[in-house]
Amino acid sequence: MRASRGIYYLPEELNRLFIMLANKPNVSNLCLLEAYSDTLYQDILKQYIIKPENISIYSQYTQGCPEEYNANADFLHEPYLNKQKKLALFDLIFSVIPFGLSASVKFKFEEDLYNRFWRGNPNQDKMDFVYISHIVETLKNDGKAVVICPTSVLSRMGKDTNIRKKLILENVLEAVIMLPEKFLSSMSFSSVILVFNKKKTDTDILFIDASKDFEKIKGKNNLRPQDIDKIYNYYKNAESKSGYSKKVSVNEIKDNNFSLGVQLYVKENETAKNIDLKALEADISAIEDELAKVRLDLKKSLAELGGVNA
Repeated sequence: MRASRGIYYLPEELNRLFIMLANKPNVSNLCLLEAYSDTLYQDILKQYIIKPENISIYSQYTQGCPEEYNANADFLHEPYLNKQKKLALFDLIFSVIPFGLSASVKFKFEEDLYNRFWRGNPNQDKMDFVYISHIVETLKNDGKAVVICPTSVLSRMGKDTNIRKKLILENVLEAVIMLPEKFLSSMSFSSVILVFNKKKTDTDILFIDASKDFEKIKGKNNLRPQDIDKIYNYYKNAESKSGYSKKVSVNEIKDNNFSLGVQLYVKENETAKNIDLKALEADISAIEDELAKVRLDLKKSLAELGGVNA
């Protein structure tokens, strides 16, 4: 499989965001799927006690990859296997799905030897759910994956709809995080992080809109340290905040035809946002003045009618 498009630069701030969102202290093996960078490897080795041979790499661009790492260019036709010739399973997977990728050779999903595509046959013109299906199937029972992909995966109709629905109902999707436009420098459109967790503690999905927090440098929208900390803190605490984050039930997502569009769920509180306190105080004062005048007029009218003391 080769990409007709999808070459991108991995910003270094992505390394820190990956590891923070993984939030996984004990990792015996991990996989990097189209997420090769020397700096990410160094950060991984600093974070985890892990042997280089237990870091597996899938990448179309493996030039310069150290020999001690397992490097493979084709996850679809030649996935990593264990000693029993079954799919190798990982504690942790980091992935940046290439944008605009399509299969050069059509794959017969129903004939996959490892049953990775039992949720349905993904769209091969847009390979996002090919990657996602493989990623989820190669996680251990308590494994996690942090995946960057185009926002189109959130609501694309057609073949991918049923796969997205099944992933939601399986309760393996933990968070959806919208990133700033042009976060990946070669991309002029928005990307999103999906956090998959095989050991979730509840059934809700956390949505975070981090698309407005960035620093523009040379046409690229960089995440600053405070932006990354904000994302992580709201993710860690599963906290809801108007206009930034919201925990959403599966029933609410079902009511939206299983769309994961962040802006469907994360909205500004219009009522609170539009209140002008000074104007409100002035309105209350005017009402009180009017009420006092009405009472005075009523008192005079009653007195004229019969000398009644109001």
